[in-house]
Amino acid sequence: MSTKETGGPAFPYVCQEANHYSDGMTLRDWFATHASDEDIERFKFIGGTEKYIVENSDGTKSIHHRASAVSREEARYRFADAMLEARK
Repeated sequence: MSTKETGGPAFPYVCQEANHYSDGMTLRDWFATHASDEDIERFKFIGGTEKYIVENSDGTKSIHHRASAVSREEARYRFADAMLEARK
């Protein structure tokens, strides 16, 4: 079971005739699906860097850092998590 904050159900549904209840999607999922392309690009590079080594022309090595990008899907959920955090 996930311990990730989901914000609860976004669209709970109750059908009294069939005695059925459904949570529907979570608020986190709803936020993730509504992230714009601009939001996705902004959240792709938040939260991590990669380290890589470059061999210089004089034979020495240098350590460099660059922002590591995540997938569009991961960026959507980073956006959704930020939206849930903003609601607190």
